[in-house]
Amino acid sequence: MAGNSSLGTNFGDGVRVGPGLRILNKAEGSQLAPISVYDIVPAEANDENVVLPVRTVGAGFLTLAPGAGTTRVSKFGLTNVIELDVPRGFAATLTGGATLGDLIVTGYDMYFNKMQEQVTTVSGETVRGKKAFKWITSAYYSNLVDAGSTLSIGTSEIFGLPWRVDCGTYVSAKFNDPALPTPVAGQVALVGGEADVIMLNVPLDSITMVSPGQVNGGTPGILRSELDSTATGNVLKIRSSDAADTSQVFYTVSSPAPQIVFNYAYQDVDGDGNPVPSTATTADVRGTVSILDPDIFPDGVKRLTVFAYVLGSNTTALIEPSIQSLPEYAYKTIPNDVTVQGYAQFSGT
Repeated sequence: MAGNSSLGTNFGDGVRVGPGLRILNKAEGSQLAPISVYDIVPAEANDENVVLPVRTVGAGFLTLAPGAGTTRVSKFGLTNVIELDVPRGFAATLTGGATLGDLIVTGYDMYFNKMQEQVTTVSGETVRGKKAFKWITSAYYSNLVDAGSTLSIGTSEIFGLPWRVDCGTYVSAKFNDPALPTPVAGQVALVGGEADVIMLNVPLDSITMVSPGQVNGGTPGILRSELDSTATGNVLKIRSSDAADTSQVFYTVSSPAPQIVFNYAYQDVDGDGNPVPSTATTADVRGTVSILDPDIFPDGVKRLTVFAYVLGSNTTALIEPSIQSLPEYAYKTIPNDVTVQGYAQFSGT
């Protein structure tokens, strides 16, 4: 199919492909979803634009107060609601002290679904939530804040997606003007023929090249490498064919900057394949993207653009097996309320 190259070619409603192509939605062919685009200009992250620094004397609700990047609005029957510039995560900063506590933030997502998230503070550090709020209605802290220290809540560099995406192959994000690929290189010693290198600021989806090779020592074997995602970050795994290999190995990973990491949607299922409900500590139900480059943070000017295939076939765990055969779910690649919004938010009620 030819199209005007200056305007591009677009299949707005998806295209059906594959053997046994039919017109009705019982076709053997599969449907390709169109690419959806999410484009925002997020404000700079702010450690205290939801709750100003405060020292609490015990458990209780914190006073919400807007700052740069947030606004006070009347909504949901309340007069002091903090509206974030875009759906994004919160950040809780405890400046010091030995006493820690649980922070419970309640609010709503971009689709007006009530939601709640709980994090535990860490002395002298900022803890970032996993969920994307559009409005925050309350913040409850379970403990006192030691003398000489304060607790504040603000916005982070974690941004929510408007559709459920549970696989990195379906999403790509660009922030500001993407730079040319920048190599990340280093040297590591194999132990028992293995080495794992944490790639904290290198998103898996951006990897364009991995090149390992022996430098010296050990009993060199044939090297292979792979990339994996773990709870502590993305990992470059280097493996030798010789389990006794103790060589020094160099590696080069090429990844474009600024560095953006995709965090997939919460999607746990039980042994029967049915969804396990989200909780106050699970990940965002649609997924998020995080901007990690310390030199190119959001500033209210730079654009964050996310491209994704919104695939219903990627969300069958959301649909009870007994109703998957109903006509409204026959086109599993057509986004609907279930496939777009993802698992139900944990509301705390």
